Amino acid sequence: MDRYCSECGTEMLRQQLGGRERPACPACGHVVWSHFSLGVGGLLVHQGRVLLVQRNIEPNAGLWTLPGGYVETDENLNQTVVREFKEETGLEVRPTGLLAIWQAPDSTSNSSWCVFGVELTHENQALSPDPVEVRQALFLKPTEAAAMEGIGTWSRWMTEHYLPQDFGLRHQDIDAAIQPKLKNPRTALFSVDLSR
Repeated sequence: MDRYCSECGTEMLRQQLGGRERPACPACGHVVWSHFSLGVGGLLVHQGRVLLVQRNIEPNAGLWTLPGGYVETDENLNQTVVREFKEETGLEVRPTGLLAIWQAPDSTSNSSWCVFGVELTHENQALSPDPVEVRQALFLKPTEAAAMEGIGTWSRWMTEHYLPQDFGLRHQDIDAAIQPKLKNPRTALFSVDLSR
């Protein structure tokens, strides 16, 4: 990995920088500090059933997972979970709260996955999975999901331990008086609703 500089094409050398050995370009000085990936998933529980999709593409084709995918550079996490649900299932959802963060650091990269509780924006939506990415999508009772073969470890754990309605999390926009003072006008909060 990182054999050639992504800026100028020169072969990279390993140098001690910032307390570690890192790929660095001797020609232009470009340094590869780290490789990160950020993904999101959504746990939708509707009428007592959890939505799972069966992947149709690699990695892990055939595996049952929560709907989700990678965050684009111009998206926030909320936008990504909404987009991925629409792409993979045809359903329009809104995030209700952050349920869990999974992280997998290793010697070459650091991957993180954020799982949100989501709810349908309106009733009577039909599942219409994208046939390129998704073989099938099913609403299952949590006990059925926990017992099924071929479900991803992380997705199984989420379906066994988290139901969004149990947590009282809700999305709220930043106060309108404060919003103009923030650098990012799309900033939002997730907070615990203690009135439930």
